[in-house]
Amino acid sequence: MKSMPIFLLWFFVFCVSVHAEVQCTEPVLLTELNSTYNAEYPHLARDGVTLYFGRKDENGLRRLYTATRDLDTGVFSNITPVEGLAAGANLYTPWISDDGLRLYYGIYSEAIRLYQAERDTISDPWTPMLYFGGIHQNGRNDAFPSLTSDELTMYYGSARTKSSSNDLRIWKTTRQSVHEQFSNPVQVEELDAGYVTSSPCILPDGLTIYFAEITNNQHDLYRATRDFPDEPFSNIEPLSVNTQTGREGFPYVTPDESEIFFWSEEGIWNARIIQDPRRESMKQIRIAIRHDQEALAEIELALDAKYAASKELETLLKTAGKKCALTRRDVLLSYAKLRIAILFEEKSKRDIVKSLESLEGTLALLSRRPVRNKR
Repeated sequence: MKSMPIFLLWFFVFCVSVHAEVQCTEPVLLTELNSTYNAEYPHLARDGVTLYFGRKDENGLRRLYTATRDLDTGVFSNITPVEGLAAGANLYTPWISDDGLRLYYGIYSEAIRLYQAERDTISDPWTPMLYFGGIHQNGRNDAFPSLTSDELTMYYGSARTKSSSNDLRIWKTTRQSVHEQFSNPVQVEELDAGYVTSSPCILPDGLTIYFAEITNNQHDLYRATRDFPDEPFSNIEPLSVNTQTGREGFPYVTPDESEIFFWSEEGIWNARIIQDPRRESMKQIRIAIRHDQEALAEIELALDAKYAASKELETLLKTAGKKCALTRRDVLLSYAKLRIAILFEEKSKRDIVKSLESLEGTLALLSRRPVRNKR
């Protein structure tokens, strides 16, 4: 494998635009979703038209609502309460499945707890089906569910290990099917900078997550990525949305990462995410690095086996024609072929090492970005 010539590497870096943040268009406040109380907790269904959100009703009770969007004007209308979940209870943070048949949400009862409701068709009423008691810690809030497309992995905000019920961090939990309980919750520690970190929005493939962080009453939005589901998240970048309040939270991002809905004190806002060609380039470079690392590990294992075989043949040479049936010529021929194979493997190893050095150098140049608030 040949490494990238250095002049091409620098030309590539020069041509790829580097942004300090995830860039967004000027956000628009969706005032039509507000009433006496402002809207919060947005989640756009996969049809791109139906928005689920929360707000208080005329009695001050938190409820969930839907609204439908005119795709030409972007204006939402037909605001309708979601019925059948828990009459008289405060409801929080909706998340709807890709097919629109399962709804994940929170109900307050001494603390916010997470539930799952289902329906047979999108025109049917919701029926509560599961309470995720196995991941709940009494007296601690669990909210903001966000699931991968198969609904077997859920990211959510939880205060299960904190002294304050509002001191949330992002956790992950898994299950075997959409009709089972979640279990074995673990904190997503790489997203914890020592502050309240919550309201995750995981994209369907599980490789990109958006979330909010609260620092000294400052609410900021971030994006983190990874190249493979078994890796921790990294590449944490701030979003450039700004409502002049310094308090942006509860992000929902469409699966194609073209659009973001989020909350501020005035209600729900909407913006377009400006696509950064650097991101896809960096993703492909990181994938290439991982493949090179895997190939290098395989070559090193093969070389170890060949070195061991070479030593065995050297020992065999001492007895060839005497205590074994092979002639010295047969052993020498086998030894020569093995040494040629070793030379080819060693050259491949050197080529991969050079490729890794070039790829890692390119990635380092593209990765220059500010970090979020430090402890």
